[in-house]
Amino acid sequence: MKKNTVALALAATASISLLTGCAPEPTTGTVSVQLRALSKDLGLDEVIVTIVGPDDKKLHAETLTEGVSMSFEDVPFGWITIDAAGVCSVGGELSAESLTLGLVVDGKHCEVTN
Repeated sequence: MKKNTVALALAATASISLLTGCAPEPTTGTVSVQLRALSKDLGLDEVIVTIVGPDDKKLHAETLTEGVSMSFEDVPFGWITIDAAGVCSVGGELSAESLTLGLVVDGKHCEVTN
């Protein structure tokens, strides 16, 4: 009986180690953009939002209107630029410690979030 108990305990320990130790580290994060409102002074009804990756490659481009939010997943780690054409351009770093980066546009004010 003792051999079976020891074997079962070893198998359980090995299974737990495999489950907790094999998860791959993330290599991508999420960028979100929220267009709350546009200032009338800007003369814009919509904004083209472009996400530029760490190698200066354009990853995403979408046209947003007031009240619209959008998330872009699988953005590679590194320095990311979020350009809201005609309003602002901001940057920040995605990493294993900071998996999200966001931009909130409210009138003429732009705020980076994470």
